[in-house]
Amino acid sequence: MDQQKATAYSAAALQIVDEMFDAGAIAAKGESAGVAHGIARWRSLADQARKGAKTSQGLNMTLAVAKACRLALAKRPLGGDRYYETVGYHLVGLPEVYVAKSRGNEWSAVMLMEEIANAMAEHGVEAMLRDRKLTLSREQDYAEDDFKFNPYGIVRIEA
Repeated sequence: MDQQKATAYSAAALQIVDEMFDAGAIAAKGESAGVAHGIARWRSLADQARKGAKTSQGLNMTLAVAKACRLALAKRPLGGDRYYETVGYHLVGLPEVYVAKSRGNEWSAVMLMEEIANAMAEHGVEAMLRDRKLTLSREQDYAEDDFKFNPYGIVRIEA
């Protein structure tokens, strides 16, 4: 997906999921990150995205919609050997965020992942990297043709 349009495409996919429930579907799963929610959660996230698109303007709309799409389609934290990891942030045009396990527990990792994702969405990836003195890595475990591959890279936060 084009990075600038990723959130809009993901929001459209989220609305399709909601419409599929209207048509009688009883389950849905986002394959890129392997995310599954109950019907009520899918609908709640679709509603959040709709409200974000309708009630806000410009950047605020984008942030609200991107957050709903991240919650719907990305998975975190996945526990790797050294990091708590996200998967699926490419679906909203962002790099993945990996937090060193030595920094704390899963909850603190998720809170930091959300903080970083919100900063990237609001201020841009380059500004967030500069402000927090972080770097973007293109090195990842997934092959380019894997549906979990993130073409926007990974931000690794060390201890």
